[in-house]
Amino acid sequence: MAKLAKNIVDFCGTVAPYSYVFAIVTALVVGIMLAVPSEKLHDKAKSYGGWAIIGTALIAGCVTVGTVSYTHLRAHETRRHL
Repeated sequence: MAKLAKNIVDFCGTVAPYSYVFAIVTALVVGIMLAVPSEKLHDKAKSYGGWAIIGTALIAGCVTVGTVSYTHLRAHETRRHL
């Protein structure tokens, strides 16, 4: 389990710098596919659009994985934690 967690953190560290680019490119490609008056492209956009959204959400989630400051950790403490 520790190896899996390490692999996920390593993956997230690798893709995090590109997450915004991926989100923008995905939105542009799916948007163009829906804007072009072609039934074939519309069907492809509908079938790949959901996967594109899931992929974008996963990579965007990688941006939130990482270290936080001590001050940030203290901000979330409650009496139960002390």
